[in-house]
Amino acid sequence: MDTSQTLSTNAPAPLASQIISTEIQIPSSLKYQDGTVSCPPKLLLSSTAPPALNPLHTHWLLIDQNLSIALLSTISASLLPYIVYLDTCHQIWSTLECRLFSTNRSRVIQLKNELHSLTMCNQSMTDYLSTVKRLMDNIGAAGGTVDPGEIILYILNGLPTNYKAFKTSIRTKLTPISLDDLYSLLCSEEVNLANDVVKELSLSDSTLPLILTICSTITPSILPYVLHHDSTAAIWNTIERRLQASNRSRVIQLKNELHNISMKQLTMTEYLTEIKTPVDKIATTRATIDQEDIILYTMNDLPPSYQAFKMAIRTMLHPISLDDMYSLLLSEEINIQTEASRHHISIHKYHSLLYTRQRKKRLTRIYAMKFPCTQSLVTTMSNLQ
Repeated sequence: MDTSQTLSTNAPAPLASQIISTEIQIPSSLKYQDGTVSCPPKLLLSSTAPPALNPLHTHWLLIDQNLSIALLSTISASLLPYIVYLDTCHQIWSTLECRLFSTNRSRVIQLKNELHSLTMCNQSMTDYLSTVKRLMDNIGAAGGTVDPGEIILYILNGLPTNYKAFKTSIRTKLTPISLDDLYSLLCSEEVNLANDVVKELSLSDSTLPLILTICSTITPSILPYVLHHDSTAAIWNTIERRLQASNRSRVIQLKNELHNISMKQLTMTEYLTEIKTPVDKIATTRATIDQEDIILYTMNDLPPSYQAFKMAIRTMLHPISLDDMYSLLLSEEINIQTEASRHHISIHKYHSLLYTRQRKKRLTRIYAMKFPCTQSLVTTMSNLQ
């Protein structure tokens, strides 16, 4: 209802709750508190009529009294003695401003100090950020303001040391970050740090059994050098230092064995297994051996029957892998065995035929010696054969 309109004298008066609900929701109702809307005169004076009650005054008084009741219902008991005797909403509001102005100023300073010295300690990230928001809301309620950049600074300063990397990343951003984005990143970082802690705890819980397992596999000669260590990393580093020189000499020994391997009477599968054994042992010592060297060792120890194969491999335009080399060697072994079998059959047939002919000749000579009269006939038959 607009207070500038004139109300009829016989109109029913509105309920107080309706007036409060309507007027407080209208921004112009604040004018009653700051005194902008002054009290209209109680009587309407006219030269032609007797004085009459002003309906605007009645309406203004009703709104002002209800606003005063609303203010008094929200004021603490310590301030009531200073305002209970006041008549209008504007007087109550002015008195409250005077009483609370100095208190608000010191309250803002106190809240800012609390915000500056706030630390996360053992709180969760949600509780820590809720504490920051509560202080910001209290500062705003006390009439103070805090720059968002300062709030971010206070939040970062209160984080524990395990958030150091996170704080560095936020401080070195080229573009400013909003408070909402910072809250989301902090909650996500809390989850990540919690996962890291769980992993570290699980590793530390399993450290002792792992140390016992490692020590159970160490030879007695090295055991005295690792018993005083309390972590697997320290034990492993000590073992590495102790065995480094041994590993170097072991690699030299294994490479010499690889160089001296020969196929002899082995099958190709057995020969390649003999080569793979020292190569795997060299790998366990963390040393490396070039594939070209392995191929060279493999071909140098092949028997002469593989001469053509070795020539074909050496004259290849592109390098060959070990897997392809092994497959070709197995195939070449089958081919050589097939050729050898065919050659053996041919030689056997030749020897059988030669033996038959020589036996016939011996029998012919014996027969001619026993029967000289048939010598010319036997000679003729021998020539025919």
